[in-house]
Amino acid sequence: MAGKPIIKWGKVWDHLNDISIHLKGLNGGIKQLNKMIENGTFEGSVLEEAKALRSNLQKQYDSYGALQRAANKYGAKINVKKKS
Repeated sequence: MAGKPIIKWGKVWDHLNDISIHLKGLNGGIKQLNKMIENGTFEGSVLEEAKALRSNLQKQYDSYGALQRAANKYGAKINVKKKS
């Protein structure tokens, strides 16, 4: 974020954009898992595991707030919408 840039494949690596893309994918996975849980795709112990996975993924996604604050400190912005 600050200091010497990272060069990847001959270009300055935009790691904030890379993280933003991955977070968007994570958010999409959470939404898909939510739909599968809500529509009855899973039952029994599989349902419980799916709920545990969703909780874990949501915690990971929510922790991006710390990254967002750090990026803002250096004048960058991560363009990821919070799950509605």
